[in-house]
Amino acid sequence: MENVDTTRAWNNVREYCDKQSIAADLENQPDGRNMVVLGIGAMDNERQWPPSCFAALAAYLDARWPEKKIMLMGSPSEMPIIASIMADPNAPLGLIANTAPLDEAVALLTAAQAFIGNDSGLLNIAAACGRPTIGIFAQSEPLDYTKNIIAVVPQDNKFGEAGAIGRITPEQAFSVVAATLHWQGAAGAEQPVT
Repeated sequence: MENVDTTRAWNNVREYCDKQSIAADLENQPDGRNMVVLGIGAMDNERQWPPSCFAALAAYLDARWPEKKIMLMGSPSEMPIIASIMADPNAPLGLIANTAPLDEAVALLTAAQAFIGNDSGLLNIAAACGRPTIGIFAQSEPLDYTKNIIAVVPQDNKFGEAGAIGRITPEQAFSVVAATLHWQGAAGAEQPVT
């Protein structure tokens, strides 16, 4: 097993964030940054929220908190999903694509103000890093092993059905995000911007 050089990972993340103009957020923690990470990948299509939904959610986030940077995070193989979100006509300008190696992804998740994404490995890592973690759950009931995970689920609470993830709307997800970030001290309304 290869040793993980956390100092190198953090140095790379600090440099990366500075290049992306992601401002420091020292209230978050010593290495905190003024960003929200959207975890766009999942292990299968039934756990994958559509790119158009992520684009609409990013637009809501950008309208409510224009000072926050929005990072789309996934593996290198998920770059086509990231590109689809960025190309969506509803997506705001300035989205940041990221396919960092795992050690740097962990550092980025630790530095983020919040994580919003699919039921995935990144969701679990963000929760373990102590970040407010808004998870989009449709195939299985929400994870409940930590209070850091806040669930967005189909309004009919039917899990495991084909296409269930598509019944979760960007407006529904944004309402949970706004309430969570408001709870964290961020300014904002409880309802989506229209």
